Amino acid sequence: MKFSLHVDQVPETLHEFDLPIVPASDPKVYRDGGFLDFGFGNGNFKQYNLNGIFVLGGGFTFNDDLRIRGQADEDLVEMSFHLKGTVSGKMDDFGDEVIIQENQQTLCYTPSKSGVFNFRGKQAYQNFEVSFTREYFEQLVARYPYLLADFYEKVVRQEPVMLADTNLPITPEMRMIIHELLNQPLDRNLQRIFIEAKVLELLALQVEQAQSSPSIKAKTYINNTKDLNKIHEAKEILVARADNPPTIYELAKMVGTNDFKLKKGFKEVFNNTIFGFLLDFKMEKARNLLRYTDKPTSEIAHLLGYSHPGHFTNAFKKKYGITPSSIRSI
Repeated sequence: MKFSLHVDQVPETLHEFDLPIVPASDPKVYRDGGFLDFGFGNGNFKQYNLNGIFVLGGGFTFNDDLRIRGQADEDLVEMSFHLKGTVSGKMDDFGDEVIIQENQQTLCYTPSKSGVFNFRGKQAYQNFEVSFTREYFEQLVARYPYLLADFYEKVVRQEPVMLADTNLPITPEMRMIIHELLNQPLDRNLQRIFIEAKVLELLALQVEQAQSSPSIKAKTYINNTKDLNKIHEAKEILVARADNPPTIYELAKMVGTNDFKLKKGFKEVFNNTIFGFLLDFKMEKARNLLRYTDKPTSEIAHLLGYSHPGHFTNAFKKKYGITPSSIRSI
């Protein structure tokens, strides 16, 4: 399978991923990854390929605003997780362009196998995709007929379809699975079983969320680029001052809006409240520090602005279900 990216402003191919189709009898997991230098931006990626499943994750930044078209040469059902950055764009099979916000995910099938997206310069992006071949997805439907049959009927008729009427938020549980898939050890035993199990767990979370989410079109508060930039500026301030964040009123003044519009706009763009985003950021940073450094828990708590280590421990356990010290033994 080949997947190519083209830039409107540059005629030659930006990058091409060539993923071999792996037969069911082959127990191996094929992997690739590394850094990319586009000349007008850079990035990194990891990809895994096993029987009927293609996993691709990466981050990238462009120097200037770009309009990029993606094209695949295989019929695929795709789980898409937009982890960082906000873009506008559309798949060729789905109507008008829409804003795809940070922290949103979807499951879809697009028979045209192509789409176009607008990226902002100097903005960091991070995406994670899992694609299933038609054959593998058919096996899933046979195993779980009451779960995916309606979706698959449209796939069989080669009609574009999304699991939910709109993009849905990426939950902390989904982020944990994505992190485990992208950061698994190279020498893991039974790697193929591990990847398939985690991918199916991720799919189960998507289906569960779609089934429990009402299809209600909410009022929008961010309707132009100027307002969108203010929301992104507010997020960057929160990240930079996570240990001592401003109040919502102070933050609104800093970016030139009012606290009502900031709260509503932030929720609209990031699918999270300001407080919820800040807590998620702190907990994710804490988890990385616990896993990849030897810093004591008390020091990590202080770095994140907690006045007492016990408060940090309680917040971490509430978020992940385990204590900070326990995560180091996993």
